[in-house]
Amino acid sequence: MSLPSPPQLIRPAGTSNEDVTLLVNSRTFRVWQHLELTRGIEQAAATWGVQATARWPDESNPIRIRPLSDVNLYLGEDLVVTGFVDTISPSYSARDHAIQVTGRSRPGQLVDCSHVDAGPQFRNQTLLQIARALAAPYGIDVRAPVDTGAPIRRFVLEPTETVFAAIERLARLRQLLVTDNADGDLVLTKAGTTRAIGALVCEAGPISALPRYGPRGNILSASASFDGSVRFSEYLCRSQMVPSDSTFGTPASETAGSETDDGLDLRRVLRISPEGPSDNATCKARATWEAARRAGRSVSYECTVQGWRQAKDGPLWEPNQLVSLDDRIIGLEAEMLITQCTYTLGLDGSRCTLTLAMPAAYELEPPRKVRTGGRRGTAVGAWKELDGPLLPEAVK
Repeated sequence: MSLPSPPQLIRPAGTSNEDVTLLVNSRTFRVWQHLELTRGIEQAAATWGVQATARWPDESNPIRIRPLSDVNLYLGEDLVVTGFVDTISPSYSARDHAIQVTGRSRPGQLVDCSHVDAGPQFRNQTLLQIARALAAPYGIDVRAPVDTGAPIRRFVLEPTETVFAAIERLARLRQLLVTDNADGDLVLTKAGTTRAIGALVCEAGPISALPRYGPRGNILSASASFDGSVRFSEYLCRSQMVPSDSTFGTPASETAGSETDDGLDLRRVLRISPEGPSDNATCKARATWEAARRAGRSVSYECTVQGWRQAKDGPLWEPNQLVSLDDRIIGLEAEMLITQCTYTLGLDGSRCTLTLAMPAAYELEPPRKVRTGGRRGTAVGAWKELDGPLLPEAVK
């Protein structure tokens, strides 16, 4: 299946690929000593922090930024965050003066704030309609590049629930991710919507012999984890439905669905409940989602590369992209999903730390022992001892 290319962002002029530009209430700040910016498919709002000397050239007031000011953050010419300032932390000593600024993208408002003006419940509305109604009082748009499913018969808000908690509770029912985009919108999407143009490579050999770029790969450092404690052999989901003229009595009061993970030989049972009243099909889908998610997350991988971009003058590394990984030292060769990107700037220059997961962690497919038909794995199956660490059989 071919995937669409990542969207092209608006690019302001006059910056290099290594510049960090903060536009605060339309005022430009570029002299930064340190940056850390994190974006991920499992966080509704990007988080960022920068540090600089407390006084910019030709500035009589050392602090021109205020908490909750509007912010646009650029890496080079690429807009990456539309949001606001959370905190301002000035400090000084006999040797230096400094200021730290942290913030989030606009959907951070929905994480913090309670729902208002939406009424206690919704009837026969889609997930997208409900999400937009909840986010509208805070001036935040909700986008859905994928189908969000049929209308929901009835959805009741919890009295003290935040906007994000309500939307995320609904999104789990439809196996959707709740994240953000560079324009500050909340996004309801599925995993792996684009493919990275670059690959992550580390050939076998002493770590000290690996150059930053070149034939031995672009990975500077890496770590992995293979965790069986998060997986279960049986997932049992039970719920009930809202009675209707056609469904009442036992069929409405007792609904259930189950899934198995036949990649495990040890019996381990987990009971779960859906996020709202559910029929048998929804319970089955919820159990399958839980099994796939846990099996996929039993494999995790993190690596750091030099620079923020997939190639010289190329696009930034982005979360929710499929990427080819070939790490000969850890022994992992697979197509994986970028779940989080942390962009940093400091004494080592610009770097990007990528967190990867198996795509199966976000697919509505039950985990199986072996998926045949290709050398590269996309599913997580049975554990098998290879010539090195423990790896899932399907990713060798």
